[in-house]
Amino acid sequence: MELQTAVGHLERLGDLGLLPYAHLLPSLAASMAQSPLGQSPSERTHRTQIVIYYARSLELQGQRERAVREYEQVLPDLEAVPAAAASKALDGGAAAGAGVHGVRVRAARCYMGLDEGKQQQQQQLLQLQQHQHQQKQAVELLEAIPEEERTPLVNFLLARLHHRGGTHRKASALYRAVLKEAPFMLEAAVALVQLGAHSGLVLSTYFRDVCPSSVQPWLELLLAAHHRVHTHDHDGAAQNFGQLADVHFPGNPIVMQGRAEALWQAGDYSGARTAFAAVRVADPLHLGGMDVYATVLHSLGLKGELSRLAGDLMNVDRSRPEPWLVMARACQIKKQNKQALIFTRKALDITPNHVGALHLRGTLCLALEHPEKAVHAHRMAFGAAPNGASFESYKCLANVYIDMNRTREAVNLATQALKLMPHSPRAQALLAEALGHVDGGREKAYKSLKNVLMNHPGCLDAMLALVRLCLVEQKFTEAIELLQEYIPHHDTEFMHTRLADVLTISGDFNKALNHYNTALAMDADSDRARAGLARVHKLLNGETEEDGVEDDDGGDLAMSDE
Repeated sequence: MELQTAVGHLERLGDLGLLPYAHLLPSLAASMAQSPLGQSPSERTHRTQIVIYYARSLELQGQRERAVREYEQVLPDLEAVPAAAASKALDGGAAAGAGVHGVRVRAARCYMGLDEGKQQQQQQLLQLQQHQHQQKQAVELLEAIPEEERTPLVNFLLARLHHRGGTHRKASALYRAVLKEAPFMLEAAVALVQLGAHSGLVLSTYFRDVCPSSVQPWLELLLAAHHRVHTHDHDGAAQNFGQLADVHFPGNPIVMQGRAEALWQAGDYSGARTAFAAVRVADPLHLGGMDVYATVLHSLGLKGELSRLAGDLMNVDRSRPEPWLVMARACQIKKQNKQALIFTRKALDITPNHVGALHLRGTLCLALEHPEKAVHAHRMAFGAAPNGASFESYKCLANVYIDMNRTREAVNLATQALKLMPHSPRAQALLAEALGHVDGGREKAYKSLKNVLMNHPGCLDAMLALVRLCLVEQKFTEAIELLQEYIPHHDTEFMHTRLADVLTISGDFNKALNHYNTALAMDADSDRARAGLARVHKLLNGETEEDGVEDDDGGDLAMSDE
């Protein structure tokens, strides 16, 4: 897409009042503006306008700190840009001063609003919790406007309300109405794909006649990536997002976040960790997906990295749920579950229907021995997901049922997950693990997990489930071999401690010592590795240990067949 064309589409979104809800086009256009192009006066003007539009979109979405950064970066370029062009991008900049002065005023307003805006946002969100009928009232107000008089903004707001409320047919029709008048409101196109529309059909219907051929490759990739997420083809989605990031929009945090989340959903925790770390390098102020990053770090047992992430994000924006959820994970990994639950509640105060926060609350309730509350939280998460339940929803609730010995319900839930995503190795592993808790189901579970690992050797869920099953069956040698094969690809404190635990159970104390020491060299604060090391020293001195070795979920790795 040419810079001039991008400016035109951004102007159109601004004129229609859609800029506060547009995340994708301003961000992608800003990435294009950073590419090494010529330096003609018109190109400099268009680049500057794009960055101002991007800053405005961030400001209107409440991301003032990121907006300030963009406004200040563009200030040196404004001397060579016509004041009228900058004022148009500022939308009313002339009232506060044209050109450079208008941008300075915008940046100053952002600085002034950083604290005040957070307090106001908290109050508004608390009011939203107190008035659960507010969305219904909003729908009634907007639907009172005759269809022929509705603007794209009205249609988009109505579409979002119906999307969240589960009336997907109405939402789809309204998103289509938006695209007819504002095709580069990319959020509407992505939402259509999330609701089941085929990405190729959306592209041919709304974009073929309004965008040049140079735009279509990246737009096709973007819609295809979201279509694959919707159909649970997360490996394919990761490839599409990777192409977007590598070829079309290098360094774009939204695209990079999409790839990282797809890798996580595919069960590639190590790849997701690397991808999320790259997002942080590209934009340290980007908060989207950071709660998922924390989940990945927690799954890998990376306590130090998780604590640093929590400290960094709490200094970015405490009015968003992500920093509080990262703090919750940082407490959870230290077994400070009550404090983790407090931070999770703060996230839910900000975004009451945050699916990840609801699942984390359920997990913490289970750890605190409140299984019924855990079931309630996970079921709420099922209902809160606007595009249908994700794998995490099935996994979290199934794990609660397993813990409560409601194994048939766990198997039924895992079966539903596998029907929904038949090619997912994580779904296959979930069903196998559930079957392992049913009378007579261990042999079938064992074969299923072996098959998953044969086809997807990097699936952490399947590997850990098979290790647990091997320990139940007292197949210690096989459990050790599994962990040893996995460590070169996931060389973390968590993996060395897990291997040391299994070596301790098998009686190989010297090797256990080596791996506990390796774990402590990676994370000197690892309570579990220190406890394991002390346990092995006692055993070597002839002292007996009555307690088994706990797994990462607080269970007992040395469990019997009962």
